[in-house]
Amino acid sequence: MIRYLAWAAVGVLFMVGNIAPVGLVLWIPAALLAAGLIVAKVRTPRYFFAFVAGIGATLIGLAIVNGTYVMMAFYGTVLISAGVVGFLAFGPRTSHADPPETFD
Repeated sequence: MIRYLAWAAVGVLFMVGNIAPVGLVLWIPAALLAAGLIVAKVRTPRYFFAFVAGIGATLIGLAIVNGTYVMMAFYGTVLISAGVVGFLAFGPRTSHADPPETFD
């Protein structure tokens, strides 16, 4: 759960970096956090869905702060639900099956 939230925070910082007037400054913490997660081996492709969910959360926040962008709340909910469902659908593939038996 912590890993998911960390990648979602990268998505939030990335999207705030695109929206906010001080956006250029917020790309630095997003890049540092992403680099730290990659170095810590939290880098499977399914964490992209957490990144997308973070972008969706930012869009919902934008719609709450500024009523002009109320349609972004709907798009944000789509991104959050896609991020959660995608993360769960492409979860770790662990198999505890026995190897095939040989009949000699």
